[in-house]
Amino acid sequence: MPETSSSNKVTIARNRRCKTKRGTSDPTYLYYTLGKLEILKLRADVEKKEAKFSLQQFQIIICVRAFRPSHRRRAMLGENSPALYHS
Repeated sequence: MPETSSSNKVTIARNRRCKTKRGTSDPTYLYYTLGKLEILKLRADVEKKEAKFSLQQFQIIICVRAFRPSHRRRAMLGENSPALYHS
């Protein structure tokens, strides 16, 4: 792990406290986090399936198709498996 300066450590600690506070006080933060995890999982699955994966193309599709991640999964992969885990 790279060496970090004391000011970076303070900034990292401050960011962690801020995220923790937001995560415990904002009821919508769970939806944000779940959506993020679903998109990251979808990206990993598309990378595995597509021979020529393009992150730029993936981002364009995600932005243009304003579906929930589970619907994006079906549209991009043509399957009905759950978004965060495989059966």
